Amino acid sequence: MKKILVFVTLCLAILAAGCSKKEAKASGKDVVRDVTPVWQLSADREEILTNLRNMPENERGTYLARTWPQLSNNIVVWLRHRSVLEKNDQVTSVKYSFGSASSAKAEDFNGTIHEGSFTGELVAYVFIKGKSEPIMVAVQCLNGMFNVIGDFKEVYTEPYTGTFTIRPGEGLCNYVDYQTAIHIAEIFNLPIFMGKRDKPDMRITPEQAYELEDETDRIQVTVKVYTTDVFDLNAMTYNGLAP
Repeated sequence: MKKILVFVTLCLAILAAGCSKKEAKASGKDVVRDVTPVWQLSADREEILTNLRNMPENERGTYLARTWPQLSNNIVVWLRHRSVLEKNDQVTSVKYSFGSASSAKAEDFNGTIHEGSFTGELVAYVFIKGKSEPIMVAVQCLNGMFNVIGDFKEVYTEPYTGTFTIRPGEGLCNYVDYQTAIHIAEIFNLPIFMGKRDKPDMRITPEQAYELEDETDRIQVTVKVYTTDVFDLNAMTYNGLAP
C-alpha cells in the first residue's frame, strides 16, 4: 500500500474553555488580546481573522469555510488536550459567530480568569450531544469564554463528525493545522521526520517538531501516515498502518 507523507506547514492556536479554580481578575482589559494566550496563531491564520473583520458580513461564512476548513477539527482536538471536553463527549456541530462583548470572562494559558470585554472577534460554539449548553471559545489567541454579554452575528454552522480517511495524495495537513498534526502524531505515536523522506536518522520528537514551527518555510516537517488510515477526532482513535 502506498505511503503518503504529510508535509505540515500550518499552525493553529486553539483555546481551552471552562472555569478555572484561580480567582478572577477584574481589569476591564480586552480578554482576547490582552491576556496570556492559550496558543499563538500563525501569520496566515491571523490574516484570515483580519480579513474577516474587514469584509462584509454576508461574505464571512463562505470565506471562512474556504480558507480554514480545518478549524473545527483543530478546536475539538485542543479542547480534548486541555480536558475541556470529557472523554465521552461527542461533538455534534460547531457554530461560528462574529461580534463584540461588553462583558466577558476568559481563562488564560495559566488558568487565571480575567474579566473584561472584546471587540470584533470570531468565536465558536461547540455543541455536545446530550448537553444543552455549548462550549464557547474565541478563535484569536485563544482563550475559553464564558459569562459573555454581547452582540454576535452567525457566520455559519457546520455539522461535525470528526472522522476522516487519508486518501491518495493527502496527509494530516488536509484536515488539521501544524500544531494539531504534531499533537495527533504524539497521541498515536506516528513517526515525525525532518525532511521529505523517512530516514531513521532524520526522525525527530514531537517537542522538536513544535520548535520547528516557525522554520517550516525552509525546513520540511513530515508526519508519516498511509493511504486508508482512518482518524476519528470525536473518539480520538486511529485505525491505520503506522507502527
